[in-house]
Amino acid sequence: MLFRLMNGHRPQQLWLVVRFDLSLDEYSGDNRTISTFINRQKQRMFKKYGVKNIGHAWKRERETSKAQHYHVALFIDGNKIQYPSKLLRQIKAKWFKHGRCWIPVDFRDNHRR
Repeated sequence: MLFRLMNGHRPQQLWLVVRFDLSLDEYSGDNRTISTFINRQKQRMFKKYGVKNIGHAWKRERETSKAQHYHVALFIDGNKIQYPSKLLRQIKAKWFKHGRCWIPVDFRDNHRR
């Protein structure tokens, strides 16, 4: 998937990888919530930043908790978005109705814009 995303871009293309975790408040037997959320997030990023090629990867996990959580990575054109703090705040606000969003310390407001 990542190679397909990078295909056709110049070798010196900058890529920003943004990682975060999303948890659901309630168990879901399928992955529609995360799939719909990621697709809508890509649409918002296109409208706001003009980003066309956005890759993503997620992994669903469920341990002893009642609901699953997801580890998510977005692969974004680093020439369009260089600092992810605004983007991550927006993701966190949009996910709030589904559950919680955890952002690694390295991404939390290190570069405010």
